[in-house]
Amino acid sequence: MAKIGNLAVDTLNIVPAAITTVSVGNPIGVSNPAALPIEIHGTSTIQYQGVASGSNGSATYRIRRNRDNAILFEESYGFNGSGGGAALVNASILDDQATASETYRVEELPSYSPGTPGGQGGVTMNSSHLYCLAVKK
Repeated sequence: MAKIGNLAVDTLNIVPAAITTVSVGNPIGVSNPAALPIEIHGTSTIQYQGVASGSNGSATYRIRRNRDNAILFEESYGFNGSGGGAALVNASILDDQATASETYRVEELPSYSPGTPGGQGGVTMNSSHLYCLAVKK
C-alpha cells in the first residue's frame, strides 16, 4: 500500500491502451483512427540581448492545427533595455476537437528593434519538437 499524507492507495488501475498514439516532430502528423483527444506538449527557450536603452524585443510561441489553421496555444513575452532577458515557454494542451488525422506545427515570431535577430542584439527562440499523445476519453 502506498501512502501520501493521509491518502492511502491499495490499487492503481490504468485503462488498458489508454494512450493509443505517440508522435514527435515539428510539424507533426498524428494518425488518430478513433478521433480521440490529442495531448500536445512543446517547449521554447527565448533569449533577448539589448544593445541600448532604447532596444526592445518580443517573442510569441504558437501551436497551430493545420486543418483549420486554429491557434491552440499562444504565449508572448516582451523585453526592453540594454541588458539581457530570457523566458521559457512550456505548452501543454488538449485538442478535444481532434479528428482521425491531424497535423500540428509550431510558429516562432521573434522581433527586435533596432537591429536584427542573430546580429548584435536581438531575440532568439529555440523550440523543441511537439510531442503528441492520443488519449481515451
